[in-house]
Amino acid sequence: MWEKIFLLLLHSVEAAVTSQCLQGATFSKAVVCPPVTSGGVLRVPGMVSLQQCVAACCDLPGYNLAWMFEGRCYVVNCQGDECRPQHRPGADSFLAFLRRTSPHTLGLQSLVRGGAYTGRLRALSESSKAPGDLEDL
Repeated sequence: MWEKIFLLLLHSVEAAVTSQCLQGATFSKAVVCPPVTSGGVLRVPGMVSLQQCVAACCDLPGYNLAWMFEGRCYVVNCQGDECRPQHRPGADSFLAFLRRTSPHTLGLQSLVRGGAYTGRLRALSESSKAPGDLEDL
């Protein structure tokens, strides 16, 4: 009995500090306008699909846009309305904006559903700064 109560409490605490991340609006053949400064862009090596790029972006706090550009994954920290998709015909580019639920909301959902969301937080093997090809946009 006490074990079940402890586990429920543990799951509730875990859910309270974890926020859920969902893929929101997605655009193909689009780039970010106005261009984002390199400080808000991080290249995530090893991601080959938009879904993998979105998952990597969800795992990195503070980033809210997954961008597959010419087969490379970038995560972007968009502040306010600075990141707007701009259609660019022929571009090998996909943008996926993220929606994150607040930890408070997720904690309440977990209590109602009886289970907690478990995040996919993992260490990235390597990272690099945005390459020059993004600056040409």
